[in-house]
Amino acid sequence: MIELAEIRIELSPFMEKEGEGLSRLDICVRVDGYGVPEGGILAEIGESVAAADCCEIRDLVFASDEADRPVIFSVTHQETRPELHTIRFIAERPVEGAYCYRYSVLPRRAQEGDGCAPPFAFRAEEGGASGFGVAFLALPEFEKEQVAVRWNLGRMPDGSHGVCAFFEGEGEIRCSRDELWFAGFACGMLRRKTEGDLGVYWFGSSPFDVQETSGRLKQLFDCIRKFFGEREGLSYRIFVRRDPFADREKETAGYRSLLVDCSGRAMPAADSLTDLLSCGMTHSWIAMKDETAAAGRWYVDGCAAYYSLVLPLRAGLVTAEYVRQALERRAALYFGNPYRTLTNQEAGRLYWRDSAARQMFGARGFFYLVQTDGQIRRASQGKRSLDNLVLAMCAVPAERQTEKVYLRLLEEELGENGLGDYRRMAQGELQIPDEEMFDGLFSVRPTEEADDAGEGSCVRYHFRMRENEYKKR
Repeated sequence: MIELAEIRIELSPFMEKEGEGLSRLDICVRVDGYGVPEGGILAEIGESVAAADCCEIRDLVFASDEADRPVIFSVTHQETRPELHTIRFIAERPVEGAYCYRYSVLPRRAQEGDGCAPPFAFRAEEGGASGFGVAFLALPEFEKEQVAVRWNLGRMPDGSHGVCAFFEGEGEIRCSRDELWFAGFACGMLRRKTEGDLGVYWFGSSPFDVQETSGRLKQLFDCIRKFFGEREGLSYRIFVRRDPFADREKETAGYRSLLVDCSGRAMPAADSLTDLLSCGMTHSWIAMKDETAAAGRWYVDGCAAYYSLVLPLRAGLVTAEYVRQALERRAALYFGNPYRTLTNQEAGRLYWRDSAARQMFGARGFFYLVQTDGQIRRASQGKRSLDNLVLAMCAVPAERQTEKVYLRLLEEELGENGLGDYRRMAQGELQIPDEEMFDGLFSVRPTEEADDAGEGSCVRYHFRMRENEYKKR
C-alpha cells in the first residue's frame, strides 16, 4: 500500500439530451504522494459487486509529473474479497512523486435481466445517474487519506447538482478507500428533501410520498443512531431510483448512504416502505466480516431487521400494530421460503444471486436474534439483553467483527446452551417465534399453508395483538 498525501477527484458528467439519463461521466484523479513502486497498484475499480456489473471504463490514461517518463501499466482482474471482482492497473516501472489519470465511464441502465442484483451499479435514469463509488471510481490503495471531490457541471442542464454521502457539491473528507467506494453518489436534475442531517434524493416524480415519509424517517434515524452512540451532525443520504423491471422495492446500504430501487408498477405502502428504509439505515452500524461469501449476512440483516423495529417501539415512534405488520412481513419471507432449511454457508453462496435466499437469510437472523434476546433476559433475570451483546460487538473495530467474536460474546452470555442454539440455526433449523417476544405483546398462531414454491405445505406463523396489551398500546 503506497503512502499518500492527498487525492483530488473531479467528476464531469455529460448529458447529451436534457431530460434523458446521464450519457457519460468523465473522471480525473490526481494522487499527490510518494510514488508507486514497480508492480504496485496505480488504481483499482470495481468490475462486478455481488452479481451487479459495474461501469464500462474507456480511454484510461496515466500521467506522471515527470514529463520524460510515461506511466506504463498492465491490467489484472482480481476477486479481492467475496463477491467483489475488481480491475487493477499495475505500474510496469516505478512512478516517482505525484501522478494523475483520466478516464470515462458509461453509466448502466436498468435491464430486465438484472433480476435480484442489488442496486450497487452507477445507473442512468431520466434526469441523471446514481450509484455507489465502487462502480465508477478507480482509486489507489489507501487506508485513511484526505480526499477532495469536485463536480464540474458545465456540460449539464441548468439546475443540475452533484451529491455524495459525505456532502452536497464539492468538499473534502478524510476517509478510507472502502468508505469512498461504498458511498452513494448522484448527479443531474436532482430533487431533494432534507430533514436536518438526513436527506432523500430522487429524479423526476418521486415513487413515494417523500413529504410524508421523510419526517418520520428522521425521527427513526435519530432514535437508531442514539442507541448506537453516534453523535448528531453526521449526514446520511438516501438515493431513490425507479426500476421499471422490479416487482418490489429493494435496497442496499452503503457508507452513510442507502440506495433504493423502487418498482415502477405501484406506489409502495407507507408503513412497509418506512420499515424497508429504516431497516436499510440500521445497517450503517452493524457489521460481521464475511469469512466466506455472505456468511455474516444473517447477523447484519437480522440485526437491522430487529433494531429497526425494537428501537422505534421502545421510543414510542411506532405503534404496536406497525410492529405486528412488520412481523407478518418477516415471517412471510421465512417460513414458506424454499431455502428455509439451507445451512448458513449454503444460503450465503446464493445470497447475492437469488432474492428469495437473501430474504430468508435476513428473516432467519431476525427470528434467531429475537429468541436470543429472550434467552439472555431469562438467564440474567432481566438484567441483560441482546443489546449488551450487540453493543459489545459494535465496540470491536469493524474489520475484526467476525463470527468468532460473536460466538465468544454469545458464550459469555449463555454458555454452551447458546452455542448449541447457534449451531442448530447455522445448520438450518427453523427459528420458531417465541410468545414472550416483544414483552409478550403478541400471541403467535401456527397454521399449515402452501409453501412459496407451491409444491408442498409448511407451517407459517401469524401474530395477533393480545387484547389486554392492545389497550395499553
